[in-house]
Amino acid sequence: MSKRYYLFLTIFITLTVVSIAVFLPVSQAQSATSTPRPTRTPRQTPQTYYVIGNTINARSCPRTTCEVVTTFSRGRSIRVLATVTGSSVSGSTNWYETRYNARRIYVHSSLVSQTRPSSTSSPVQPTRTTSGSNTTNTAQATNVPAAPPAPVPPTENVSVAPPAASYSCNCSKTCEQMASCEEAYFQLNQCGCSRRDNDGDGVPCESICSGG
Repeated sequence: MSKRYYLFLTIFITLTVVSIAVFLPVSQAQSATSTPRPTRTPRQTPQTYYVIGNTINARSCPRTTCEVVTTFSRGRSIRVLATVTGSSVSGSTNWYETRYNARRIYVHSSLVSQTRPSSTSSPVQPTRTTSGSNTTNTAQATNVPAAPPAPVPPTENVSVAPPAASYSCNCSKTCEQMASCEEAYFQLNQCGCSRRDNDGDGVPCESICSGG
């Protein structure tokens, strides 16, 4: 073969080797930038955290757009292996890395706590006290019927004697001169006019006072 052919072949081989040497690092760099890995903090001792939400999502990467691998319910404990930086949720970019079925999964830091959450409080039941065979529910008020009002006796028409001040003592007055039986009793009892009761039965002026 001619020297020209060998020269052409040598140039072709040289260009091919140079192209491979340049292209390979560039493709590796592009591959590395297309699938960024989460930024990890320095290795830390695994710590136990507890789920504080009712149900939370554990994802395949520390971003809210990543696949949901599983869910954890309230009070579930998880072992946090590392803190990583991911998408922001409630103003925080901290996510916690843990493992599930030998797979790395991530939960946002706002959904877990190192303090175990308390269970949902149940409504308070009324206190019941037992005395012998009778059980009393103290939450219920005891209704005691009010005592009926005392009966009011009907008003009777009773003749009321005129006040004593309207009479004056005058033993010289006769029964016929008395204004009423009450005046006769006044003359007998208050003034001592014994002549008003001649028969001594305590009833004066029997002509105007009955009962004598």
